Amino acid sequence: MSVRADFKGAKLSELGLFPPVAVQEETPAGEVIRLMQRARVGCVLVCRGERFEGLFSEWDALQKVVGRPEMYERPVGEAMTRIHWVLSPGDSVSTAIAHLTEEGVRHAPVVDSDGNAVGVVTAASLMRFLVEFFPREVLNQPPRSDQAMENREGG
Repeated sequence: MSVRADFKGAKLSELGLFPPVAVQEETPAGEVIRLMQRARVGCVLVCRGERFEGLFSEWDALQKVVGRPEMYERPVGEAMTRIHWVLSPGDSVSTAIAHLTEEGVRHAPVVDSDGNAVGVVTAASLMRFLVEFFPREVLNQPPRSDQAMENREGG
């Protein structure tokens, strides 16, 4: 099997998903921001019971809550982003990369067939996967795309 086929066949379940930090949609937004700081995460999944409803990220915090004191006590469900697509553990890594690229986001919820949140895929976790999968290609690149070495290495 070729490297290309191996890569295309890699599933999110093999990626080592970050376990989701999840909150209920009625949790106050200020409390969610403090949780994100303590947990050192860039987003939380917002749920109704176990069922995924949306995502609350640093972007949502900055755009919809910070600087608006009245929002700190409002339910996070009012400030979350409703996601019109989700990934499943059986989706390929290349599908996840395409979704994050097309949507222009850094976090994607991974939801099982029952609609329950099971993980989060991040741009950083996908980058780590690519570096591990293609170490020679990635680690041998110059720091700048326009950079060329004058002499061969070791010569």
